[in-house]
Amino acid sequence: MSWLQSAGGSEFKSVFSLRENLFEDYKSFYNLFWSRALLPWHVMELTRLRVAQLHNCKSELSLRYRFDGAPTELKIGALPNWHKDSTYSEVDRACLEIAELFVQDPHAIADQMTERVKAEIGDAGLVALMEWLALCDGFCRFQLMTGVSYDMLIRYTDFARAETEADTEQAQEN
Repeated sequence: MSWLQSAGGSEFKSVFSLRENLFEDYKSFYNLFWSRALLPWHVMELTRLRVAQLHNCKSELSLRYRFDGAPTELKIGALPNWHKDSTYSEVDRACLEIAELFVQDPHAIADQMTERVKAEIGDAGLVALMEWLALCDGFCRFQLMTGVSYDMLIRYTDFARAETEADTEQAQEN
């Protein structure tokens, strides 16, 4: 149990119950990226998972969004060495490079790096990437700081199905 008293339901809901409107706003903003496809979905999934790896945020790492063209588990497993793996496209590489620096040292993101992203997904794509990274990074930090885990309150978007490792294992058993 975290430092919060449970308000019924999950610890996660207890945290957000301190500011009830905040959770609805968070879900709306999060789902906006998926519904408007502000970034290629596979880039969103790869960068979300890389940010979670860098933070060692186990609850985010256990979540997978399933959609046509979703990264395979093999590709996800290779994320720590994306810069050496030829299965990552130029757009993947450009976005992952910025994702890593966003977590580690945002001031180290150089103009040439942002130019690579813009060459692949345009100016609007670069802005969306930065907003997406802020959301992923901030939410990992939020979970780690408060000691509560994301408990699948945003399991489904209109476009992608989210699964945990337990969901995947259960499906394989059936």
